[in-house]
Amino acid sequence: MGSIQLLLIVVGVIAVSIGLVAGISAFSGSADAANRDQISSELVQMAGNAQTYFKKPAPLGGGDRSFMNIDFESMGFASTTESAIYTIPFSTPNVFYVIAFSNSVNGARMIMRCTKDEVRLYTFGWGKMDWEETYLDQD
Repeated sequence: MGSIQLLLIVVGVIAVSIGLVAGISAFSGSADAANRDQISSELVQMAGNAQTYFKKPAPLGGGDRSFMNIDFESMGFASTTESAIYTIPFSTPNVFYVIAFSNSVNGARMIMRCTKDEVRLYTFGWGKMDWEETYLDQD
């Protein structure tokens, strides 16, 4: 084989390798974004169910205008899903928090702060910024 043919083979192998690395990186980034979106969606659903719990009288299985005894069962969710592991670190009559630990992005997590009429999501460990706040007004 001539030196030109060997050079073309080497250049072809390098080009294919670069294409594979770029494709894998793009797929990994979109999978991380999909995981983040799924967790965000689950937290917003939890918040909606929690606000319903807050407004419902205690004899009907609600919080009677308090988040004090809220748990995942009262919100209609499991503490573990395909996308994350959830925990409620504490709750007060007026506010409660949920922390979501991603199952697919190492070290990534979201914290939800929920009141009777507002939801805030704090995002840590996904991509370019260290943290990000999302405010969802319920009015």
